[in-house]
Amino acid sequence: MLFLAPISCFFPVSCEDADPQNGGKVTFTPGEGIKTVVKGSYLKDYSISNEDDSSIFPMELIVIDPEEGLKVEAEVLQSGKWYTLADHKNWEPVYVKLSIDGEPLTDEQLDAAAFNIQITCGRNKKKAESLSYRIERLYGESAVKIHIGENEEGSYVAPKTGKYKMVVGVTATANTGVNLTANDKVSFVVKPISRLVAWIINLLIIIIVIIIISTILNQKVLPKNIAHVSTAFTENGDQVDGIRAKVKYSKQGSKKGKLVVSTPSQVSTNSVCSVTLTLEAIDKRIVKSKDRRVAIVGISSPNSKVSINNLEYEKDAQTGKFKDPTQPELPDGQIKPIRKLTKIINIDITTSSSSLVCTLKHE
Repeated sequence: MLFLAPISCFFPVSCEDADPQNGGKVTFTPGEGIKTVVKGSYLKDYSISNEDDSSIFPMELIVIDPEEGLKVEAEVLQSGKWYTLADHKNWEPVYVKLSIDGEPLTDEQLDAAAFNIQITCGRNKKKAESLSYRIERLYGESAVKIHIGENEEGSYVAPKTGKYKMVVGVTATANTGVNLTANDKVSFVVKPISRLVAWIINLLIIIIVIIIISTILNQKVLPKNIAHVSTAFTENGDQVDGIRAKVKYSKQGSKKGKLVVSTPSQVSTNSVCSVTLTLEAIDKRIVKSKDRRVAIVGISSPNSKVSINNLEYEKDAQTGKFKDPTQPELPDGQIKPIRKLTKIINIDITTSSSSLVCTLKHE
């Protein structure tokens, strides 16, 4: 066959004045058409044309919008797009509806359609080769079902659990003989447990995490450190320069600790000042370390008198324990625990011949 006039089509501008017989170009919008004159020859002396008989080539050439070609619409029929391994016998397929130019495919077109299905799993989009599937053509519906977790014989093949993404690519032939390609994508998950159970587990995990965080933040803890600020030392009434108290702060866990303050080794035995304070946490972890208070619940010292933040504690001659001057004496010589709340600790230890004043602060 031989067209009398070559025709070129360009979208979307119409041009009625061009002369196709002289090589001009004709452009028109989708939906417009053009009648063609077709002439052919055979056996040298014989010819045929639709110019006199339109039944020879009755077709009118119609411009088709390229966006109205093959359309693929995929949908996961499984409830919640969630596949539970234990319930694989009740799995619903992925339903794929096909059409060309808005019209359903014929059974012949559906049968000849080629499917290219790509499946990835996880955030890294790793190719999911372990996921088996079976394609079932639905003749008369212009659609197919993709059965997840089945081989070609329809037997169940357990897939790996994870989050899947499926791209359904289709190549089909239009009535004009042109091959058209299109695709659509869906996503779904495969899990060993149901969505409800997974939701409950996740909720419990969130609750547990909240409880743990709340417990940690509300736990009473000591300051991270108690640092030495300054020392004032007198011996026989005279100020001695260059003396720096020895300070040792140790924690037994987060709630209890000890603070030891003493004079350095170069001080004479008669002038040694030393005290050990037993500490307990008062403030919660959410309080900044520098603002946390401590409870002084015990005093131990070879010296008989210790002053803490200008409050004097004297050692009882009978029990050897320091009395809390803020607490009344109890029957049978019992003494309430010393409980002094403070941020800055000023300790004054005195002997018959010396005095050590040490200032500490939280860090």
